[in-house]
Amino acid sequence: MTKKRKKKSRYPKLGTDEALFQLMTVSGSSILKLLGMPATQAANYRFRAIVLKDKKLLPDIEGIPILQSDQGRVIIEFQGYEDKFIRYRLATEVFWSCLQEEYAGAVLAAIVFTDAKYQAAALPLAPFPAKRNCRWKGCWQEIVLTDYTEAELLAIDPYLIVLIPFTVAKDTDKAVLFAKGAHWQAQVTQLFPASQQPKILNILGLLVLDRFSHLTYQEVRTMLNLDLSKSVAVRQVRQMARAKGREE
Repeated sequence: MTKKRKKKSRYPKLGTDEALFQLMTVSGSSILKLLGMPATQAANYRFRAIVLKDKKLLPDIEGIPILQSDQGRVIIEFQGYEDKFIRYRLATEVFWSCLQEEYAGAVLAAIVFTDAKYQAAALPLAPFPAKRNCRWKGCWQEIVLTDYTEAELLAIDPYLIVLIPFTVAKDTDKAVLFAKGAHWQAQVTQLFPASQQPKILNILGLLVLDRFSHLTYQEVRTMLNLDLSKSVAVRQVRQMARAKGREE
């Protein structure tokens, strides 16, 4: 009797997914400022996740993370790999979450691409023939992190330090990266309360490892002075390292 093969997920499970999900829970207002929302308005938003009641319809989306306030809700997709249907997926999340919760209020939707090539790989959202009243273009915002410099990102909000690796060229020399990493670690300890620092550094470690293919797991730990021994995130860091052959 042949064993039934387990169906492979359509979308790759990368460390960036969980890292940026965690970032929304810790500093969602900073992401909203990146999208151009005024600081006073962004401060009113709180993180929550909509858990789908029928996962058979959307097997790859177990829950939809959102930021919500009385002024409406925000749904953000962080895209750290090539997925030509990412815009379709975001549209599905918006409509499905509104339908399931019978929500008819305002929704701000956005995609934050970690690299310009991932935006270029995404298909335009055009499922219907062109009609005068069928307007899909401009339904949400799109941000590409590699379009920003370190200074520009931090000028928006210093708490965006966690996303700083994506403003640095992938082929940056290790010595330069180690100097930058020490500076990033020092900034995190200055900005965030002691209780949040381990989580923030874990997120930063995941994103550094994802961004720079020539760094190993041990080098990232050393660079950011990470103590990941008791962290849930360490499993993801090590899985990413193994997948890319970078664990010592």
